[in-house]
Amino acid sequence: MSTKSVDEFLARHRQDAGSIDAMRWTKTLLADMKAGLENRPSGLEMNPSYLSPDIRVRPYRKVLAMDAGGTHFRYALATTDENAKITLGKIHSIPMPGSAAMLSKIAFYDAIAVSVEEFAKAADSIGFCFSYSVAMTPDIDGTLTDWAKEIDAPEVIGSRVGACTKEALRNRGVNPGRIILLNDTVSTLLAGMDALPPDHFAGGVGFVYGTGINVGYAERCENIMKRTAPGFGGRMVINTECGNYNGLLQGSFDRIVDDASLQPGTAKTEKMTSGRYLSDVIVTALKQAMLEGLILTGTDRIDGRTCGLAAISAFIADPNREDNPLHAAFSSPADRDTAASIAIALIDRAAKIGAIMTAAAILKTAADAKDPRPYAIFAEGTTFHRLSGYRTAYAKHLQTVLADDDITFEIITGPDWPLIGAAIAALS
Repeated sequence: MSTKSVDEFLARHRQDAGSIDAMRWTKTLLADMKAGLENRPSGLEMNPSYLSPDIRVRPYRKVLAMDAGGTHFRYALATTDENAKITLGKIHSIPMPGSAAMLSKIAFYDAIAVSVEEFAKAADSIGFCFSYSVAMTPDIDGTLTDWAKEIDAPEVIGSRVGACTKEALRNRGVNPGRIILLNDTVSTLLAGMDALPPDHFAGGVGFVYGTGINVGYAERCENIMKRTAPGFGGRMVINTECGNYNGLLQGSFDRIVDDASLQPGTAKTEKMTSGRYLSDVIVTALKQAMLEGLILTGTDRIDGRTCGLAAISAFIADPNREDNPLHAAFSSPADRDTAASIAIALIDRAAKIGAIMTAAAILKTAADAKDPRPYAIFAEGTTFHRLSGYRTAYAKHLQTVLADDDITFEIITGPDWPLIGAAIAALS
């Protein structure tokens, strides 16, 4: 099957990267960012974090860092020495509460408290990286507004995450210090800013591409009109919650995956691109390719679980590897090549969406002043690191979008940034 045939197939279903006008959507996102900051109707939440990107860490402290991600809940003790250098202790992990079965509000917070109670006893305070849509408050707590990534704990929506976590710990006989709540993009940005010399870059953006997708950046406080308390000056990190953006036009396979999700019609960008859903989109495309005769020897005994992103990534790298479930699904080498081409094209499309979201944040940061220095993109997420072809495609599309503004960038990664950023917030 020719590359042209694959391109025509994807274009017919509006699942090709070419159907997404990068310049148009970047401008649309910039307008939505401004509207969201001004508390006007917007497709982006633009949540203030009430945290500065320039936090100074205190020496001789011990804090508990927690990270509620899309797949796992992780936690570790973090300490600082006389130079305020952070050392992260052994990282512990459990499946994210609500990811395997429905949980009540009490059961959800108790699952967290049971895991961390011994560590909370030893900590001065707690930094809680919480990778879901939260309406933040000036006391650096927040109310969960909605779930994503297929977490099934509906009673938790509307609860104050930090306060409820503290209550669950107190119910277990632990009286924790202050709990600082922050998003994973905020945490990643804080960790990246702390790790690198600030004078090398014009600014920084936190980009998380794992189970979900999101972008955070530093905004001048004078531009944030939706703050609910006065007295903030300088800059504040903004969590865009771009995974919840519903403006992009879905393709045929996106809609099928969206309709099958726990909350159809919400978080459409996340369902079009993120690690939790991309394998479902790819498998849906492969099944349609079989129905239309692009693939002649395929079996319908594939799904997003048995053929997850790890298997898809390995298949792209080597379609003829016999222990891969996608190899077994297609009998002929030609059909395997077609299947790999479809997967590669859909990953490229996902990378283009991620690049557009990142470019908008960089351009918003750069709007106040021209600066010849590069922008740092602090990138985090298992999918970003491991999905074949994604990082290369992401950089290619980002370079294209930023070229007209003569903006350059560097992609920087580091270990355990969500946990380290949570520790930095708690150590401030």
